[in-house]
Amino acid sequence: MPAPTYVNMTVNQKTQAQAAYNDLRLFLGKADADLIDMQKTLDKGGEVTKDQQRRFENWFGPLSLASVTTVKDNIHTCVRILSGNALTIDANNPGCQAGWFAFVVAAAGVLNIHLCGAFFTAPLHGENSQVGTLVHELTHTLCGTLDLAYGMAACAQLATTNPPQAMTNADNYEYFVESFDIR
Repeated sequence: MPAPTYVNMTVNQKTQAQAAYNDLRLFLGKADADLIDMQKTLDKGGEVTKDQQRRFENWFGPLSLASVTTVKDNIHTCVRILSGNALTIDANNPGCQAGWFAFVVAAAGVLNIHLCGAFFTAPLHGENSQVGTLVHELTHTLCGTLDLAYGMAACAQLATTNPPQAMTNADNYEYFVESFDIR
């Protein structure tokens, strides 16, 4: 797996970005394995665990084989592409605006995440974390997710009122992945 390239960072920023990237891989791996398990269980007509159902329905709406497959495909795309492609993570980009955590600019075959000031004051794990920020930005770049709703309350509401949109919203993936415990 190629290591990311870190650009325009202080030593402290690079240390934080490296820790977030390393844990990102663990969180995505756990989410991917859970979704694969759910998909296999549902495909055989079985029932997923209550924890799996709660976690999924909180962020993506009613559980079905089709909805689990959609989310699993997106998470699996992130895992697969990260395992074989170089990623550049930079900081102090002039495109950053006050209050922003990060942003990406879509470019064919290029994986660049631009970290902004709020990223470096966020916790490593948990709600609105550094790991979650990387998930959010990767799903934009690799899965074409949008910014239809921001924040836990708005994303939970989106999962209830419009599950198809929840499955295309970057923050819903962020909160879903952040809900796993890697300890």
